[in-house]
Amino acid sequence: MEFAASDDPPSRIDLVELYASLSENAEDVSKHFLPENSYKNGGDFIYIQAFENGKFVGVLRAWFDKASKRGIVYEVAVRREYQEKHAGHFLVKQLQTKFGRNCGMASQDWIGYPYRAAQKLDRDLNIIRTIYGMSLSLAFGNILNAFGKRRHGLGWEIDVLYILLAFAVATVGYRFYFTAGNVRRFFLERVLQLKVPSVKQLLLVHLPILFIHAIFFFVLCDLFGKLVEKGPSGELAWVAGLFSLMLFVNSFWLIWIILHTRSRNSGEDSWVAEGKWYVNNLCWSFISAVFAVIVSCGGLQDEKLAILLITAIVAGNSAVDFSLTSRAYLLGDALRG
Repeated sequence: MEFAASDDPPSRIDLVELYASLSENAEDVSKHFLPENSYKNGGDFIYIQAFENGKFVGVLRAWFDKASKRGIVYEVAVRREYQEKHAGHFLVKQLQTKFGRNCGMASQDWIGYPYRAAQKLDRDLNIIRTIYGMSLSLAFGNILNAFGKRRHGLGWEIDVLYILLAFAVATVGYRFYFTAGNVRRFFLERVLQLKVPSVKQLLLVHLPILFIHAIFFFVLCDLFGKLVEKGPSGELAWVAGLFSLMLFVNSFWLIWIILHTRSRNSGEDSWVAEGKWYVNNLCWSFISAVFAVIVSCGGLQDEKLAILLITAIVAGNSAVDFSLTSRAYLLGDALRG
């Protein structure tokens, strides 16, 4: 599809029609597109319009600092029917080449402004958090009911170990409740780098994986409930195996995010948080899988030791994760000054 570009501010009618098609408020939108603010009139705003056969398709609005020769892209708004036809990419490309260079700006001197994208993204991710919250409530309800029905008769020592394991599993649920934040980091990083976030990736990759996290955790707690109620038997191997699978899926997802959010200059920033979480989960996934194989093959007959080991595996993974998360937040605070 062929697009044409103009660096004139769009008309009020085109703006109202554009934002109405996006189901967004257009009441005060024209105040952000004043002709006197255009760099043509001595201002420091660049407006780029896209047209297709004379039809207004979308607009890009950017601000640049004349002294430092750096700029911010405040928004890229494209009519809904053109959003999967690279109209947004076209507008950004025009800024980085033809119109941006008219202002003396190089392509690497532009960054995106993630606020507008973050608002819609947060609404979508709240749905996933709600689903996962329901999974948490139902799963822990199963565990509590299992403690009330336990009939394994293995002694109070086993019950104490089960309580410790329940706390360890709870930390896993708490951690995975906030995994939606990785999607937010991923999308906002792409906006910052002027890479248009893909709605298809959100729908076909991120949301399904987050949903799978919720399902796996619910089944994990259900298996743990049967473990508490009946005793170790075969459920212990299934608990360890499912925990391993859950961590492996999360590791795959984290490395996918890392590979798609490498910065323009270096990939080191990607390893500040997601990279270390990936290594942690992958290592503990392997350890839990080995434990599951040993238990399923009858290589560990001492039930108390077996429960203690799976508790240590789950708790160890969470402890390292919390440590890495704390360090990532502290590093972020330090970088912010």
